[in-house]
Amino acid sequence: MEMVNTVIFLPVTVWGTAGTSKDRMIVGLQISLSKSGIKCKEDGKDMAKEDQVEEITEAEIYERFAERYAAQDVPWDAELPPPEIMAVVEEQKPGRALDLGCGYGRTTIYLAQHGWQVDGVDFVPDAIAEANRRAQAAGVADKASFHVGSVADLGFLDGRYDLAIDVGCMHALTPGQLRRYHAGLKRLLRPGALYLLYTRLQENAEPEADGPRGIPQAEITRLFSDGFTLDNLEIGITEMADRAPWKSAWFWFYRL
Repeated sequence: MEMVNTVIFLPVTVWGTAGTSKDRMIVGLQISLSKSGIKCKEDGKDMAKEDQVEEITEAEIYERFAERYAAQDVPWDAELPPPEIMAVVEEQKPGRALDLGCGYGRTTIYLAQHGWQVDGVDFVPDAIAEANRRAQAAGVADKASFHVGSVADLGFLDGRYDLAIDVGCMHALTPGQLRRYHAGLKRLLRPGALYLLYTRLQENAEPEADGPRGIPQAEITRLFSDGFTLDNLEIGITEMADRAPWKSAWFWFYRL
């Protein structure tokens, strides 16, 4: 359920300033950390809009991220995953997990360190190469497998997963990719599996030149009404030092 007049803090793992101990977000409900330069404050307003946005192409999305990784301009490279993910690790027994848009593998590696068998997927080869190196260094290469591929085309994976996590990946997808992304998760997650999503919610009709377009909250809930049930939703405003605040949310979906 949405929270009104409550201060919450959410992680910014894409388009943020995470990556150093000074700026890394240790976030959680009703917690404020002075070292975090990014915070989320729920304002109780319905700011989501259903306006159409100019659709970016899949090639343009790839080029945007490939350039960032090539330049090592990766502000979402924090040491640890968000507390919402760590809470899942504490609450669920290890199983098989899927890390969507894994980047350098922080979530994959953290899950593997806690007994999970994890597949991490990212479409940027440089990110996957570094993720493999980090998994080797962490001693979890036997539990962490990384794949160069699109989260919208998961046909190369099979079997059933107990958990899927997306921290800031889905909100950059095109409408066509979103439909394929949903179909892939629906196929791969076993009944009762958790799909944990952190995303930017669309507020403006025009996407930012160098940021994710965001997705309307209604579109997310509509898309995942097919095959999933929404168990919990936390909405906030992500604030960054060099960018205007934007509406963001955590979704806890369970596979039916």
